[in-house]
Amino acid sequence: MSSIKNPINWVYIFIFILTSTLLPLFSCKESTEGENKEIELPNTNITYYKHLQELFVVKCASAPGCHSQIDQASGLNLIDYNDIMTHTVENELIVQPQHGEISILYRILIEDTRGRLRMPLNGPYLNSNNTNGVKIWIDEGANP
Repeated sequence: MSSIKNPINWVYIFIFILTSTLLPLFSCKESTEGENKEIELPNTNITYYKHLQELFVVKCASAPGCHSQIDQASGLNLIDYNDIMTHTVENELIVQPQHGEISILYRILIEDTRGRLRMPLNGPYLNSNNTNGVKIWIDEGANP
């Protein structure tokens, strides 16, 4: 019992209780509220910074281990336009401007993944407006 009287031990006990109580409040979750936010994309004139960056932040970069600046699953950061435009999978660019139908970035968002895992991994998947928006963006030249 004499060790509990030691003020240093009380500090450690206090820190332990504080961190074990507050840590769950600040830790990442598998699913975030942002994933449920609906983003409506236009049918034309889609640009990365005006339209897609927000979509990618909310739907693709918000969960741990995904495609943010910190967590770059498969080395891909969807928050960085230049990274998207230079990223390759098996020596193939994931975005091939003016060719949305064959671009890997579009293909992994729809059911026809051609053997790759559909994204976002384990869902919730993007709605048809969002997947079509990504394809339109690529078809229009994948403009920043």
